[in-house]
Amino acid sequence: MLRSLLSNHVRAWWRELSPEHPRLALVGAMLVATVCLTLSHDDELISRLVKSLPGLRGLAPLRPYDLFGFLALFVLPMGYLLVTRQKLTTVGLSFGRLRFALPGFLALFGFLSLLSLGISRMGSFQGFYHRGLVDWSDWGLLFCSHLLFMWGWEFMNRGFLLGLLRPRLGVLAVYVQLLPFVLLHLGKPTFELYGSVLFGLAFGYYAYVARSFIYCAFLHAWFAWFTEVLIATGSAA
Repeated sequence: MLRSLLSNHVRAWWRELSPEHPRLALVGAMLVATVCLTLSHDDELISRLVKSLPGLRGLAPLRPYDLFGFLALFVLPMGYLLVTRQKLTTVGLSFGRLRFALPGFLALFGFLSLLSLGISRMGSFQGFYHRGLVDWSDWGLLFCSHLLFMWGWEFMNRGFLLGLLRPRLGVLAVYVQLLPFVLLHLGKPTFELYGSVLFGLAFGYYAYVARSFIYCAFLHAWFAWFTEVLIATGSAA
């Protein structure tokens, strides 16, 4: 009797879910994204990484947080993509539409550079992002550190989520990737927090049309690095 009830119950659930099978791929993508984004901000795990890799302490500009972010936001999702046999071009792991992407890259590069000049003079940014680095070899390592994290960050938002959700949601995928992007700016300077809404949309639409997250990764890394350079050199002057 009990076995029959359970069997009927399972069959009823299966009938309900059968029409949803194509959407289950979206569920998998959202679950992977949620877990990976959570892992990337787990301070306890990051501290364990530092203890297990003590050599990182000698490379102060190369931050364990950025390395762990690369692992959580790029390497782990890539594992999911390989297991599910997704095409890597689907998630923007290519140079995409170069004719559109390159002019957009140059325009955004110029705008972000000018924006860095402005916000580097704001007290909230100076207090939050100031570093005591003056050696240019240190700044080179810091750029590599930023690029590691931003590669993972942009891949997760403008590659993994945007690319896997695009076939079902179309341009609405831009707004889905916007939510975690903004939420993970909580605790940053107020101007940056609200600015993340605008830049999340701008980068989202740019990656959507360019069919690539790579340009956003380099732009984001440059913006973060150049702002810190300006803050440090301005303070030193």
